[in-house]
Amino acid sequence: MLEDAALPKVFSCIPGIMLESIAFEKNVWVIKGAVYVAAK
Repeated sequence: MLEDAALPKVFSCIPGIMLESIAFEKNVWVIKGAVYVAAK
């Protein structure tokens, strides 16, 4: 299980994920951002 404070760091390490914001609202994690992919 991840610690809550580790969540932003985890998302920043995933290639193609551009994290805009992360918040805990009403017992739910709200993650906003973009995913960039390239077709092969």
